[in-house]
This record gives sequence, C-alpha cells and structure tokens, in this order.
Amino acid sequence: GQMGMFEEVATGVQISPSAWAFWAWKQLLDGQAIEVSGSSTASILAYGAQKDGKTLVLLVNDQNTDLPLQLTGISGKTAQISSPPEDLVVVPIQDRAVAPQDAQAALQQIHTEPVAIPNTGLSLTLPAQSIRLLQIEP
Repeated sequence: GQMGMFEEVATGVQISPSAWAFWAWKQLLDGQAIEVSGSSTASILAYGAQKDGKTLVLLVNDQNTDLPLQLTGISGKTAQISSPPEDLVVVPIQDRAVAPQDAQAALQQIHTEPVAIPNTGLSLTLPAQSIRLLQIEP
C-alpha cells in the first residue's frame, strides 16, 4: 500500500517527502497573503505571503511530471530556494519523544541555495511531486 506521511519504524519516525509541506506552510503563517502570478501556475499550486519584510512563495507540484514555471511580478534581486529532501528521512525517537538536536538534524537536510532573479522574472523547473519554498529578499 501507499505509505503515509509519517510512519513509525524500528529506529524512529520516517518522514515521507510530502510531509515537508507542513514545514513549508508553517513558514507562511502570520504573513500577509499575496497573489502569485506566472505561467504554468494552473498545474502548480502557488501560495505567497509577505512576512518580516520578505516575500515567501510556496510552490507545490503534485503532478507526476516536471513542470516549468515562470514567476513574474516578484520584486527582489535574490531568492533563497529551499528544497526539502526527496528521500525518506528517519528521525530517532527516545522515550516516545524526538530530541531537539534530532529534529534540527532533520531540518538541516533541507537544501537551500540562492538564485539571482532577472528583471524578466524567475524561471525554474519544479520536479514531479515536489515542493519548493522561495524566500525573496527585497
């Protein structure tokens, strides 16, 4: 059968790639919602928020195919693009709890890289079944 987002295994809790959407969504909480525009967004779920002087954009591709995306109307020179792990991550459990350092180690598996934003807008390809969180500096 299909695996859930979180599954208990002998060594701890296994986090499936789709569970990272909760982490990404939490980054947008308490922000002011904004409209995200671009091409190909019909198949891609896009959510935007202004928070602490930054623009955050959550992109979700739930299709089984890679999708190109052109984001327009973004004001900023640089975007930090965070990509959660695409493999299973196992977080150890001791005494029915996850130790803070183990939770931190799981978060460190999120890959973040800076990308320059050209005046024409940001072009990227969203892999099949993936999420990306963009943090755009003003």
